[in-house]
Amino acid sequence: MNIVIINGSSRKNGATAKILKEISNVLNTYSNINIQFIHLSDIKMEFCNGCYSCYKTGTCFIQDDVEQIIELISKADGTIIGTPTYESNISGQLKVLADRGHFVFEQLLHQQYALTVTTFENYGGGAASRILNNLMTYSGATLSASIKKKILFNENPLDAVTKKELEKKVKSFYLDIEKKKTHPFQWVKQKIIFEMGIKPFVYKKAAKYTGIFDGVFKHWKDKQINFKHIE
Repeated sequence: MNIVIINGSSRKNGATAKILKEISNVLNTYSNINIQFIHLSDIKMEFCNGCYSCYKTGTCFIQDDVEQIIELISKADGTIIGTPTYESNISGQLKVLADRGHFVFEQLLHQQYALTVTTFENYGGGAASRILNNLMTYSGATLSASIKKKILFNENPLDAVTKKELEKKVKSFYLDIEKKKTHPFQWVKQKIIFEMGIKPFVYKKAAKYTGIFDGVFKHWKDKQINFKHIE
């Protein structure tokens, strides 16, 4: 079982990172787990320039570390992403990865399971959590669990209550993957988003501009998503 954990904070030992490391520790109590733990602060990652080349070719032309991370995510059974809350939103680093990372149109997380972590100190944690959860579900993942933690700066987030919550939610995440559990409400929501939102938009643009979404169609084909290729 391949799991990718992404720390979207610039701090490797901050509250978000500590919670993600504890999640990793809990997952490692299972014998069949392979974890790739990524700190976004470690990677070379340029801003998206909105050129549409990834939609055409399936990969970004910018030569940095993003495509390697996306390749790891695309082959995972489950993805766990954590972020601190900045201005009621996800971190800047994580937003750049989302912009560059073939998430929504290409359905990067199709048939995967996801767990999210959001930390906050004052306000906005709920808004940031919704943004992160929507990124996961709109990208095709089943959201197994979501963790929000209000914590003062530099305080230890891993009190006894939080550890117990983590163990419960990590177990749900693990069992979802192992049993390939279906969450009916999420399935219906994703079906509506993809069939009534993403597909029609891609088809309309592809019919007007030849080749503009060939890279997206390639991703759909690789993920065995039902579609018609517009030439």
